[in-house]
Amino acid sequence: MGALWVTAHEVSMENASPLVLQAFEWLKKGELHSDVELIEDWKVKRYLL
Repeated sequence: MGALWVTAHEVSMENASPLVLQAFEWLKKGELHSDVELIEDWKVKRYLL
């Protein structure tokens, strides 16, 4: 387990969780959405170096 620093250009639905994508969106726009979002098809990503 661990963490890896990536840029916004390196993340996509193929390699990042929906929460990571939402965090990048927050950093870009500077605002949080108050809408509730149900993510039914969330697959755990495994990144191996």
